[in-house]
Amino acid sequence: MADHRLAKQHLALWLSFCLVLVGLASIATAAPARAATAAVYAQPSHADEPLNERFRGVNWERSGDNFTPGVLLQDGLTATDSYDTVYLKATQILTSLKSNLNINTVRLGLNEATVAGAWWTNYGAVVQAATDLDMNVVLSFWSPSNGSAGSAVPCTDGTFNGCYPVSDYAPWWAMWQKVIDTYAADGNVYLMPFNEAAGYSDTATGYEGPSATQLADLDAAWLTRYSDFPRGRVILGGTGDDYYLTLGKDHRLDGTLLSYHPYCSFGLNFPTEAAWTQWIKGQIAGMESRTVITEFGLGEGGTNFDGQRDGNNCVSYVYAVTDYARANHLGLIYWDYGSTDSWSVATRTGSGTTDDPYATHIRNQSFVDRLEWGYGLDRPLLPTVTSVANTSFYTGSSANSFTVRTTGDPAASLTATGAGDGGTLPAGVGLVDNGDGTATLSGDPASLVAGTYPITLKAQNSQGSSTQTLTLTVVAGAPPAPTTGVIAGRITDAAGHPLAAVCAHVFLASSLPTYRGNNYAPATYQACSASDGTYSIPLVNPGSARYNVQFIDQNATYLPSWYGDTSGPGTGALIGYNHPGTPITVTANTTTTVDATMQPIPSGITVSSTGKAAPPNTWSVSGTITVTNHNNVPLSGVTVTDSVNDPNAKCVVTGGTGATIAASPLYPGALVTADFPYTCTYSAPPATVSEVDTARATWDFNTNVPNDSYQYTQQFDTAPAWSASAVYDNGDLVSSQGAIYQASWWTQNQQPGDPNGPWQEMAVTSGGVPLWTPSRIFNTGDVAVYQGDTFRARWYTRNQQPGDPNGPWEQVAPQPPEGGPAAWTATTVYTAGDQISYSGHVYEAQWWTRNQAPGDPNGPWKLIS
Repeated sequence: MADHRLAKQHLALWLSFCLVLVGLASIATAAPARAATAAVYAQPSHADEPLNERFRGVNWERSGDNFTPGVLLQDGLTATDSYDTVYLKATQILTSLKSNLNINTVRLGLNEATVAGAWWTNYGAVVQAATDLDMNVVLSFWSPSNGSAGSAVPCTDGTFNGCYPVSDYAPWWAMWQKVIDTYAADGNVYLMPFNEAAGYSDTATGYEGPSATQLADLDAAWLTRYSDFPRGRVILGGTGDDYYLTLGKDHRLDGTLLSYHPYCSFGLNFPTEAAWTQWIKGQIAGMESRTVITEFGLGEGGTNFDGQRDGNNCVSYVYAVTDYARANHLGLIYWDYGSTDSWSVATRTGSGTTDDPYATHIRNQSFVDRLEWGYGLDRPLLPTVTSVANTSFYTGSSANSFTVRTTGDPAASLTATGAGDGGTLPAGVGLVDNGDGTATLSGDPASLVAGTYPITLKAQNSQGSSTQTLTLTVVAGAPPAPTTGVIAGRITDAAGHPLAAVCAHVFLASSLPTYRGNNYAPATYQACSASDGTYSIPLVNPGSARYNVQFIDQNATYLPSWYGDTSGPGTGALIGYNHPGTPITVTANTTTTVDATMQPIPSGITVSSTGKAAPPNTWSVSGTITVTNHNNVPLSGVTVTDSVNDPNAKCVVTGGTGATIAASPLYPGALVTADFPYTCTYSAPPATVSEVDTARATWDFNTNVPNDSYQYTQQFDTAPAWSASAVYDNGDLVSSQGAIYQASWWTQNQQPGDPNGPWQEMAVTSGGVPLWTPSRIFNTGDVAVYQGDTFRARWYTRNQQPGDPNGPWEQVAPQPPEGGPAAWTATTVYTAGDQISYSGHVYEAQWWTRNQAPGDPNGPWKLIS
């Protein structure tokens, strides 16, 4: 559950580009030396199957959760049970759960005490029972304490829940070595180094530990230490309570699976499935192909999960998780099974003996139907109308529309009947079936009549039908004016480029979590940015509350970002929250602006423009690529290249051929880096205002490194924006209204755009050929492209459009692909002996000519063929 917190850490294999100044400090002592490897390491069973077919499961917990400094006993087992008794009980429970839930996976907790002691042998009986039933087993480490000292050493923030200090990993390493020695050869057993590592840095919630990559570093260290263990059998938790999977972008962790834990019971409050889905998508951060939801759950009680899906936070959550898991083929493991837990998916009877075997019994069939839907099982479902059962239309509004939603498989068709004669709908009201399990109810304001009307909605598919009575209230006049406050703004990267699909989530600052982000504060409001980076969130009944806003990139390119005051509510600071700021206050009928600047997910380069360089009319951009070797082996044959997507830019990297980068020590030792300066020189002004720099490193293949190349791209501006107050001299570049301009002479407060002014617009084709622009100066012999044709200047010209047969431009006709002379053009100057093609014939000029078409028997052209 999300009350557990542990740390998951690994530092193995990756090669990343980072800005010169980025580095990771050494923290405490190195991990113990790597032990001998086992003889056989089995690849994961059924690895060719999608995750939703491989992982359909439940967590079998210790009564009261898995946080304990002592031995972990799954619910239903006792410390006096023998191996045979444990095997018998486990077989009974798992067989019953398989029958009731169609599961093929069980997730079990473990800790150092469990593995180090005598119980480890009997614990193995549970694993053996599961694998004998052809089930997958996920063995996940739980913190040995939960908010109390126990036997654990305190975390760096003074608490005990969810982490170890970096100075004492010895018991943890020893535990995992023993687990791997036991199960390396069993392809059905998966290992999860840490469950819910909220004691480590967590960019999703705002907690900052000793290092922004602290969790990924330890995860990578685990992978390095146990490098023979197949990565496809390793599941790494996201930051915080397995909330956010950005660390999946870390190439040191390539090839592993990722664990995600969504919960509705810890502060999040999204009353629609669509809102929950948006949140889940942002948290998974583009890692769907590797994601196993190793926990999700709630107290199902008597709630109907075959009914209305919007309007109740946790019901909407269940629909969102199961629909998203099914649609994206995510593994899904429910929390939990345990007979004394109100969240348990089943109860249990029996005593676990041969004569009185354990048997499990489903608590809520409608929830199990949803769970099996999320598992991806193809089970036809009776349709149910799930949209809210009331709505209002207004005679003074043209926006009267209501979407009817259903669940069911196959998708239901929808019809509506009213209380009028023959079931007619109220005046002005109509229903259109959308053919996808939804329908649109609409109202014509000119025909609507005020009143309250019952409408019977019927959903029908091959499994049967169901109905819902929708109460439609038609109100005379226009809808009431909103009394909302608004949080709005623009979201950009560090260079000011707008970012689309970044979602803003608004939290009440007064109810932020009290330590390390265990529980999110209520986040009811959310909206995502448009293509221009803007967003707007209306806050219903905002009062004068203090808010914080969290921004999450749906494209998983930028780190989450917090705005507001996350140092703590009132006078009590939040432990670990290091973002004090100005609280965001929103009042009714006002707009509060919150602009956000997003930082890229760590690992990469930054490129900055150096502008014009001496002598005038030469340009370059430069920077440094820092290559960090996070591997415990040296990298040889390292070749670093850089390029810009501009046809006139050529890049050179100093020292970027055949380099060697020494091995880095195991975590938390200092990492080894190498710097490679680069310069990209332009032979002409940059083609566009915004360009992309691509840095790439390759190295000799090494079996201990997960890949042999890494590439990073970074957008950058080629010219600063024009400023009325700035002084510019000959050759200076600026950007204005999406174009690049070059100064022809000294200028101030003269805006680019005047074709006869000091600024030339320096546009080029994708091939680097200048485009004709009115303000650009062309000299004799200069070539320019205009409306797809190429022209050559016969003399100095500016603001004289190509095409005038008597003007300064002559067209450069292309050579025919089949050979022969080029086509005649009116603007080209021809002299005696020049040949052209015209109307299917070849002609030769007898004297100087321009703008005289072939065909005149007394003209300058002689027919050749």
